[in-house]
Amino acid sequence: MSSLRQQIADALVTRLKTITVAHGYSVDVGNSVYCWRDLDNDPLHKADCPAITFEDGSASMETRNLDGDMLHVLSVSFTLHVSSSTTATTVRNGLNDIAKAIEGDETLGGLTLGYVPTEHSMDLHQDGDTIGAGTYAIEITYLADRGLI
Repeated sequence: MSSLRQQIADALVTRLKTITVAHGYSVDVGNSVYCWRDLDNDPLHKADCPAITFEDGSASMETRNLDGDMLHVLSVSFTLHVSSSTTATTVRNGLNDIAKAIEGDETLGGLTLGYVPTEHSMDLHQDGDTIGAGTYAIEITYLADRGLI
């Protein structure tokens, strides 16, 4: 069986893939969701946008009870990549879409205790085409048996 952390990553991919106009979202990005895509060796190009990349980074751990259950607080960062004639607006709407998709199932089907949004930001570049990125970060809290992640 996969680690709980892997199950959480898989559940996030599933939630993010629902971000389509057909499901009532602003940005049609559900077919371009990548967990830990190596952008240095496999960069996204204008034709690949919009896309979401995300990483599950560091996790703090502490003993929760006498049974040895461990409380994990996992940092996750989502980045929306867009290129359009209304890039800034698309980034803002796309960040809202990410927040809404995750909020739709904040325990990820019972895998987690929940999450807390921690940050969001935007960055726009103009090199002939306007390309933008928006980041939405959360901390996910979950319990796992001692010795497991």
